[in-house]
Amino acid sequence: MPKRAAIDTDFLNHLAGIRDIDDVYALIVRFFCAMDVKVIMHPLVYKHEKSPTSNPIIDKLFTEGIITVPTMQDILEAKPGGRLMYEGMVTQVYGDYTGKKYPLSDVCSGWQKGCSLGEVHSVVMCVFLDCEYLFSDDMDAVRHLCKIMKMQTQTSVDVLNRKMCGEKIKGSDIITGKERRLLSYERT
Repeated sequence: MPKRAAIDTDFLNHLAGIRDIDDVYALIVRFFCAMDVKVIMHPLVYKHEKSPTSNPIIDKLFTEGIITVPTMQDILEAKPGGRLMYEGMVTQVYGDYTGKKYPLSDVCSGWQKGCSLGEVHSVVMCVFLDCEYLFSDDMDAVRHLCKIMKMQTQTSVDVLNRKMCGEKIKGSDIITGKERRLLSYERT
């Protein structure tokens, strides 16, 4: 059964930006299949961080259900304590990570660019929705956040960048060596 993986916008943009291959969409679908994951993106990240400029590959990944976006209600109802637990976790993790007070009064719908909200919400969503992986090329920040989450919740989330994913799918019979190098951003 596929594991659940959250994805951030930079990782997704890097995948969609792969060149030197005819069908990037099909490659990404096979990549997720080789990783044996069902991929989700946090609804606030999708709404506020996904590029407003249309990208046909990214658009198709969402419209075809290859990447899904749970509702905030789905996330809040996934654990006992729901909204209060989620809000508390987000504000605590944000404070531990940045050393600052959470910048908004509405944790579940407010947004402010440049404040690491996407990373914080994605990590907390991983705990609420039992994601095994978080795909992110911002390794240092997200790993630090995951350490904070583990201390608070005893829940581990593996952060994988594209290179690490490439190592995981080495020897896959559905991804060629050249495709793996393109996916992992290695020189071909």
